[in-house]
Amino acid sequence: PRPLTLDVRDSDDAEHAAGEVIDAPFDLAAEPPVRAALVRLAPDHHWLVVVVHHIATDGDAQQLLIDELAARYDAPCRSAALDLADLSVAYRQVVASVPEKPTDVVVDTARFAGASGAAPSTVGEPGVPAGTTAQVGCRLGPSTAAAVRAVAAAQRSTTFATLLGVFAELMARQVDGDRVVVGFPASARDRAYSDEVIGLLVDTCVAVVDTSGSPGLAALTDRADAEVLAARRSGVEIEQICDALGLAPGVPLFRTWFNHLGAAPVAPVMAGLEVSYREPPNPPALFDLNIYLTEHGDDIEVALVYDRAVVDTAEAAEILRQYADLVRAAVVDPRAAVRDIRLCGPETTPLPRPTQPQRREERWARLVARAPDAVAVRSASGPMT
Repeated sequence: PRPLTLDVRDSDDAEHAAGEVIDAPFDLAAEPPVRAALVRLAPDHHWLVVVVHHIATDGDAQQLLIDELAARYDAPCRSAALDLADLSVAYRQVVASVPEKPTDVVVDTARFAGASGAAPSTVGEPGVPAGTTAQVGCRLGPSTAAAVRAVAAAQRSTTFATLLGVFAELMARQVDGDRVVVGFPASARDRAYSDEVIGLLVDTCVAVVDTSGSPGLAALTDRADAEVLAARRSGVEIEQICDALGLAPGVPLFRTWFNHLGAAPVAPVMAGLEVSYREPPNPPALFDLNIYLTEHGDDIEVALVYDRAVVDTAEAAEILRQYADLVRAAVVDPRAAVRDIRLCGPETTPLPRPTQPQRREERWARLVARAPDAVAVRSASGPMT
């Protein structure tokens, strides 16, 4: 293990100071995949900012990290023995126990026939550099969240599958077909003792959700649930699927990402301190549209993260609004056809129709045609259009 230095800095702008710590890139060849800073706003008011590279942790480990950090602070303050159980296994042992992925797998290409991984397509905001991440969010409300959980329980499924089914229906309305390809992360913490370790234990999977036949929310939940289970059990890598489908380099299998982050972390108890937990920003946009779900007690938060160079801000807000409205309407009668729900209102605008998957060069050509003077690359020698 490498030593970790706590960066102590004074500031009257906590958001800005924390942002500097969060946004600084990691040099994994020269520094640990974790950094920490203590932002001092006043003698009795501090922010502790802990940033961990995704290569070293995942969402399921957040509460473990917070609780152990609090315990290691709390015990000496109380002159008490550190009450932490010894790990049954180390992270490296868990990783070593993961079997190698087979290279001679057979990919069921028929599963992807006629399916679309597209998203509502725009050329983004003119003049905005690629990689400029933004997000919009909302909460479904306690009554809707309770109804979503009730549908999932009735189908012996999960809130993830229920909300994924609604998202697939919204995307299906924008593509020429009923079968939608969505990427999602799956926790790999089903191995012995893996719930005790801080580390990255996640697989990237892909679901093909069939929305044909005007299913109700209950049926959509069943279909999404079956896809999620099948994808997790297949053991097939995304790269293997792309190769089997003959996708050229630069052509994505899917452009939408659906991630259930679970329950929001809880602030720890630390001797002599009043502690609150502040939600960190979501990670940069991995794909065109990225949905993150977080459980907040009796409510569910939906965050849509996007790249402003690819997705227009007004469109992102409209997608989120339509998704939330569709969820709220679909839970009223889980047997009624979700396709029959009309998203109407004075502010409703149609979402752009997606184009066929394009190579990177074709997308750049569209951006250049839209905004030829926009900054494309920033380097030490200056910006280039």
